[in-house]
Amino acid sequence: MNTDCAIRIGSSHSVCQDYARVGSVASGITFAMVADGCSSSEDTDIGARILLSVVERTIKEYCGKWTKCYSTRYSMPNFSEKSTYYPCIRSASRVVDNLNLNHSCLDSTFFIVTTHKNTFKVVEFGDGVFVVKYKDGKIQATEIEYPSGYPGYLSYYLDDDRRDEYLRIEKRAITKHYDVNTDKDPIIMARNNPLDPIVFTGNISDCESISIMSDGAKSFCSKEITDTSKTVNQIDTREVIKELIAFKTTRGRFVERRLNKFLTEKAKEGWYHYDDLAVATIFFGK
Repeated sequence: MNTDCAIRIGSSHSVCQDYARVGSVASGITFAMVADGCSSSEDTDIGARILLSVVERTIKEYCGKWTKCYSTRYSMPNFSEKSTYYPCIRSASRVVDNLNLNHSCLDSTFFIVTTHKNTFKVVEFGDGVFVVKYKDGKIQATEIEYPSGYPGYLSYYLDDDRRDEYLRIEKRAITKHYDVNTDKDPIIMARNNPLDPIVFTGNISDCESISIMSDGAKSFCSKEITDTSKTVNQIDTREVIKELIAFKTTRGRFVERRLNKFLTEKAKEGWYHYDDLAVATIFFGK
């Protein structure tokens, strides 16, 4: 099993507000995390790093508790959401206080996949893309979106007024599940509380890899310039996903290498991404 991650700044940003971390602990838990800081809040590039660092520290300090998440094959108790992630945002807020920063710097999506033995669990606060590639070549993707364009951040639990205001604006979260190798319409489901974490669980026995991505994966465009016009076309996210997980080798910095090659090759075709991009992958096998 190998893990790696990579981040890239988007063309519309002056600072990259995405972050990613991967790792494992002695209890057998492997993790990959992505955070996407809010562009309209200050210092979220710092806040995203603080949040993921706090979660990683929590996993390593309390890894025995984390294994309780995997007591059954497909049903997961409320352990990790109620007993880990909510306290994590409060721990992160104390770090922010020590730096004399506003709690809004923690306005960031939070996306994590953890594995233990034969089970994986994905937890998502906010928007992003979750991708499973199977050993038979099938690729399944799930996108999380918010109709009003405002993701549900863990940081809203730090302030009742901000949380209530958010819930007046955003009423639901949307998940879109589809097969990346076909053009079939996605299966769309609505989640009524946009601040509730979205959780997916499953068995890794048939999986080749699991990747999580910030919504920058959906921001790719192609630019065509002629003597008389400039045309910008949105790239199908399916095509982006296939490229991002087309790993030639999975040793060392395999996500970093793949992202470098992908961006370099596609830049020659006029491709670019306007939003920051973070990718983190757990590859099963050698």
